[in-house]
Amino acid sequence: MASRFEEQLNAMDWNEQEAYSKAFLAHERAERYRELQPHLALRSLRKSLRDDNGVKLSQTRMAEILGVSLRGYQNYEQGERSIPSNILTKLKAHFNISADALLTNRFVGQDYESMDTLIDEAVSLTFYFVAEFKGLKPSDLRLVVKRALGEREQMRVWYQDPTLDFAYADFAQYVKEETNFFDGPDEPQAKSNRSNSVSP
Repeated sequence: MASRFEEQLNAMDWNEQEAYSKAFLAHERAERYRELQPHLALRSLRKSLRDDNGVKLSQTRMAEILGVSLRGYQNYEQGERSIPSNILTKLKAHFNISADALLTNRFVGQDYESMDTLIDEAVSLTFYFVAEFKGLKPSDLRLVVKRALGEREQMRVWYQDPTLDFAYADFAQYVKEETNFFDGPDEPQAKSNRSNSVSP
């Protein structure tokens, strides 16, 4: 049985139906446009993040990261100027935030289950690096854990396989490239019996 809307639509002639369709599409586009709030996403992103020392990111620091003036950044965050594509690209690359999240301001708290998993993985990786590389400083631990998570994510995207695990064989290389752990005559030694799983 046809709905009342379908009956009304069928009662229209072709020109009326075409005009209605165009009006409906225009309305949908307007609604989608209203959902795009990159300036609010930029503000939320800045307020939710911390630098490597655990300090909340300031507008000045965000401007430095993006390579713009402080006033230029403030214009983006306040919605006074549109955020150009090269700035969105820098945000995506630097913070590993999805383009959809940057445009819609939906990244904060969007997936608590995934967030819990990521936190658990970060904690497990921290325990792993502490056990395998005695003497790593807290700041170094932060760097190598971020590197391990980032490399794993890149591999998942590259191979289009969300189940890929960490490349444990590369962990020593991450430590070498991200820290001074292996430098100096009295360099500490990593354990040779590395396991193939992360466990606290």
